[in-house]
Amino acid sequence: MKKTFFGASLALSLLLLGCANEQAAEISQLNDRIRQDSILLAEMGQEMTEIDEAIEQVLDYTAAQEGLEAGGIDLSDASQAERLGNIEEIIKASTAKIERLEADLAKSQSSLLNNAGLRRSIAAQKKLLSEQQAEINRLSGRVEELEVENSTLREENATKTAKIERQSNDLQAAQATVQEAENRLRQIEDQVKQAQKQNQAVNDQINREYMQIAASLIEMAEDRRGLFGNGKKQRKEMCIKAMQYLCMAHQRGVYQAMTEINILQGHKKLGKYVKYESCNSVINK
Repeated sequence: MKKTFFGASLALSLLLLGCANEQAAEISQLNDRIRQDSILLAEMGQEMTEIDEAIEQVLDYTAAQEGLEAGGIDLSDASQAERLGNIEEIIKASTAKIERLEADLAKSQSSLLNNAGLRRSIAAQKKLLSEQQAEINRLSGRVEELEVENSTLREENATKTAKIERQSNDLQAAQATVQEAENRLRQIEDQVKQAQKQNQAVNDQINREYMQIAASLIEMAEDRRGLFGNGKKQRKEMCIKAMQYLCMAHQRGVYQAMTEINILQGHKKLGKYVKYESCNSVINK
């Protein structure tokens, strides 16, 4: 909006300035015509002075002629005739000059009348020029104000742009930090998975050992030849120990261990030693 008004104001200022320049040129031409008419009037004044002098000379010659005729001058005399001829020529020339000057005077008077109109036109043009100049000055002031506002907006825009660039750089740095943290996290996850795999292998090995130990104890309790002394007590201890290992395997997630416990508790010969035992009771023994 401000840029559009700025452009329109500038265009109007240039248009008014162009009109003012054209009017100034026209006024200059009118002033030249007035100066020329003033020079013409001065020349006419000089010629009027010359006319007055010629009229006086004619009057002098006329008086002289009348005096000669009254005195009985002989016009047949060649010298007298030549003198009178010169007077007549002077009169004719003066008369022609008077007529020419009268025509010039009429022309000058007409020009003066036109000059009066020109002066009024010049005054009106000057007034219009002054008004247009005032408008140009006002628009120029507004243009300066808009330039200041535009400069302020450019500074604010530059500040905002710099702030956005800083924020963008900060965001990129934060994204890089997050990416680095994610990479480290993936590495840790890989390490944990690897450790879990290793732990699972160890756990599987332990579970297999528990199940094998329990199976060996049950097998030994079933084989009387492996017993000596108080056989019943040894069988009971073996069965309880076997149930302990089976319960520990069950707690570690070996579901087959519970099946083996049920089989042991239902055994015809060995079940009586652990029939009323539970995992809690045997583990705490």
